Amino acid sequence: MATTKRFTRVTGDLYRGWEKAMTQWWDQVLESPAFLGQLGENLAAHSTARAAYEENVDRSMAAMHLPSRKDVVQLARIATLLEDRILAMEDRLLQLDDQLGRMERDGLQARVDAAEALIAVRDKLDAIDDKVTPGNKKTKKKGS
Repeated sequence: MATTKRFTRVTGDLYRGWEKAMTQWWDQVLESPAFLGQLGENLAAHSTARAAYEENVDRSMAAMHLPSRKDVVQLARIATLLEDRILAMEDRLLQLDDQLGRMERDGLQARVDAAEALIAVRDKLDAIDDKVTPGNKKTKKKGS
């Protein structure tokens, strides 16, 4: 048991020593102007190669009458703009539908109110008619 703990401690010490040495080495490498210069040159070469590759792919696609990456990106942008316009139109249609529903309800309520007012006016006219000509209803009922 004691040897296991000692072995664990020794391996831990070795690992920490290795990690410290690697950290120092990487710090030296990353701070080295020669390394950074070479890294910059490699990045520039990679960028140039990538641009040439993309240009060749675009030419090949054009030669085969296929859309290039630029064409697909442009189509995606146009599709996104169209989708936004369609969604805006759908929203406007829903607003108009709500407004139409409110107008229909208001119109229906106005018709109900007008019919109730007409009934009230008829009732008042009948009451006035009864007061003016009290025997008029009786003769109408008998004659009917």
